[in-house]
Amino acid sequence: MRQRVSLKRYARALVEVAEKMGALQQVGDELRGFADLLATNSDLSTFFQNPAILLKDKKQVFDMLAKRSGLSPMVESFVGFLLEKGEIWALPRILRVYEEMSDERLNRTKAIVTSAVPLADGERRTVLDRLTALTGKTVYLEEKVDPSLLGGLKIQVKSTVYDGTLRARLTKIREQLLNAS
Repeated sequence: MRQRVSLKRYARALVEVAEKMGALQQVGDELRGFADLLATNSDLSTFFQNPAILLKDKKQVFDMLAKRSGLSPMVESFVGFLLEKGEIWALPRILRVYEEMSDERLNRTKAIVTSAVPLADGERRTVLDRLTALTGKTVYLEEKVDPSLLGGLKIQVKSTVYDGTLRARLTKIREQLLNAS
């Protein structure tokens, strides 16, 4: 519980500073990029989380990565702080809270759209337009492809799921047929 509170506090502080600097989106993008780097490179993630490796060595590697990836001083300082605290493992959780808070402040929301095949541009535009009208917010999509859906879309906006997939429709028809007999 205490850990979760400190992670929220870290995210809130970063959101407040980023908002004052007009950099909510940029900071979120940079954090996402660094979190993705750690998620896709297990050796690097293990290196940063290993308590046997000296902090100065971790900072040296991080400074090199920050320069190469062009992290802003704000993000570089924040991730450096997490390294010093030994809490770099929490970056994905902090990022999730940061994104929720910045989305609220920017009046936007994320929709996770899962389809059997990648969306065409026209379909993407239609989904965005309908979700914007439904939520009253600017919507950005996280697209996923799941061939097992057969067809249609499954859309999640926060905790609400709209399941218009062919698989869901077939399951519903099957249940109706079983209940009818």
